[in-house]
Amino acid sequence: MTKILLNIESKSLLNSLCERLQFENYTTLSLSDLSQAQRVAEMESASVAIVDENSDITTLPLPTIIIAKSPNIDSAIEALRHGAMDYLSLPIDMNRLLETLRSLESNTPTAQPRTTPRHHSRRTNCATQPIIGNSKAIDNVRSMIEREAMELLSNYPWTGNIRELHNVVERLIILSDEHITVDAVRRYYHT
Repeated sequence: MTKILLNIESKSLLNSLCERLQFENYTTLSLSDLSQAQRVAEMESASVAIVDENSDITTLPLPTIIIAKSPNIDSAIEALRHGAMDYLSLPIDMNRLLETLRSLESNTPTAQPRTTPRHHSRRTNCATQPIIGNSKAIDNVRSMIEREAMELLSNYPWTGNIRELHNVVERLIILSDEHITVDAVRRYYHT
């Protein structure tokens, strides 16, 4: 059973997250101070930490998931570069959080695009759907997008429909000379 360390400032968020994770059969341990994390992680054999965006994850000896109250591209990139498994924004997408936790349990890589839709409805979010197919052309498309760039595109709050995402990816390919990089996504959002 996976034990999860939680260090989140908001008590209401902490309580609701603890309750939901316990409902999903995870054991949760709440920490008031992140400096306790290493000692508690060793004593309790915790598997993962979920912290808010103000936490210094470089000191954590565990895989970490960050929850951001005010997410932005720069903090997402910084978190992923410092080893965060995932970067979630509020309100929390519980399906995505649970998918990340399950991938940790089964030791599957998290660099692949998410395979579950963000919401259980008839509408699907194309950013979270897997790319279907095994041809050379599809493999080429998969290799064109960096992991961090895919995370940024997946976390962006799309207000339009699939055509908006299609147009953005098409422009990024043109701007990036065949590979969609984090810098290209940053440049695109800042223009």
